[in-house]
Amino acid sequence: MKKQLLLIPLIIILIFAIFASIYHFTRPSISLILSQEEDLLLSSSIPSGIFNPYRVKKSIYPEVKKASYYLYSPVAASLAIRDESVISDSSGVWGLEDETLPFSLIFRPESEKLWSLSYKKSGETPLLSAIIYDSSSPEESHLASLADSSFLRFTYDGTLSRVGAEVIKSDLERNGVSSLIIYSPYKAIELLYEDEGYTLTLPLLYKEVFNNVKVSSTVGEDFNAMFKALVKGESGKVETPYKLTNFDNSIKVIFNKLF
Repeated sequence: MKKQLLLIPLIIILIFAIFASIYHFTRPSISLILSQEEDLLLSSSIPSGIFNPYRVKKSIYPEVKKASYYLYSPVAASLAIRDESVISDSSGVWGLEDETLPFSLIFRPESEKLWSLSYKKSGETPLLSAIIYDSSSPEESHLASLADSSFLRFTYDGTLSRVGAEVIKSDLERNGVSSLIIYSPYKAIELLYEDEGYTLTLPLLYKEVFNNVKVSSTVGEDFNAMFKALVKGESGKVETPYKLTNFDNSIKVIFNKLF
């Protein structure tokens, strides 16, 4: 009798494992096609949860793993277009604005929508926030103008010099700023050589670049939403789904990875 009782949970586990395996291997597959550089920068941000209604096969261009659907990164798409090797059916691309792109689903880049997420997040915290941006860039100047008056603004021209970075650091300290939003970290790298204790919000691509500073949150493409749109058969030009990811909450990050 005891042996029979012990067998019950084992049978349940076995049945669950069989159904889980069937579910895993019968889900539609998506070949996510990246360049080598994008693979290094985005790998940790790609959802691979066991409960997602799709499987992701990562391909490093020019490799393209066979799948039910294909999603091209901006760089991989540009390379594939150049090589005339684009898989146009059941394929999508994000980050490109060309009107003649040979993909069935095109996620239009919308920087205003993207950065508005960071303004809302910073506005919910008691920290005094500042936006660091290139005043010679019309796009960055426009983005900064969309934030409300609670954000301080600090500018540089073209590329932030070491001297300019020290001036901004002094101004940040004098004003008691704790939270920074930086549109173009590669231009303002002088601010990111050392961990000054700021709460940093950067573009998703730069999460893995600056190992010497703590990135508190990123704004970027919502890959889970893009994968689901592709699997649902959406087509044409659509808005890019974006999300803000907060790395201060490790439990939330793990949950997002699973689902």
